[in-house]
Amino acid sequence: MAESDTLRVTSTPPGATVEWNRKVIGVTPLVYKVGEYAFNARKSTIFSKRLFQPVTLRITLPGFMTKDVLISREMVLTSLNGRRTPFHVIPFQDFDFKLDKISDKPKVLTNADIVQLWKVGFGDALIIDKIAASATAFDLELPAMVKLKEEGIPDGVIQAMMRKSVTP
Repeated sequence: MAESDTLRVTSTPPGATVEWNRKVIGVTPLVYKVGEYAFNARKSTIFSKRLFQPVTLRITLPGFMTKDVLISREMVLTSLNGRRTPFHVIPFQDFDFKLDKISDKPKVLTNADIVQLWKVGFGDALIIDKIAASATAFDLELPAMVKLKEEGIPDGVIQAMMRKSVTP
C-alpha cells in the first residue's frame, strides 16, 4: 500500500536526477518523503501546514532532453472573515517520465547523397524535393560541380543544390 506522505518518481530510462524547485532530491527510481499536507487539499484553518509555492520537478539525464513539470496546483483557503490565502497541493503521488533522447547532429545531405539518389533511379523532381526538405552541406566549388555533371546529375538538380546552399 502507498504511503500518503511520499512522492514517487520513475523515469525511462532510470537513473535521472530529480530536482524539486531547483534542489536535487535524488535519482530515479525515487521515493521522496514530503508530508501528507502536500497532497491534502482539505485545509481546515489558516494555520494548517501547506505548500506556500508551486512545485516544479526537473528531470535530467545526460544524453536526454530535460523535463520541467509543474506538479502542483494552486488552491485558496478562505477564512471566516473572508481573507483568501493561496496554497499549493500536489494532486498525484506517482510520476513516471519518459525521457526523449537528444538526437545526434542531424544528417545533412551531401553531394555523395545526391549522386547515390540519382544512380538508384530517383527522378529530378523527387531529388529536388529532398534537397528543399533537408539540411544540406553541398560542395559547389567548380571541381565538385564538374564531378556532379560527370555523374549525370541534371542541371535542375544542381541548380536546386545551389539555391539551397545560398544563405540570404
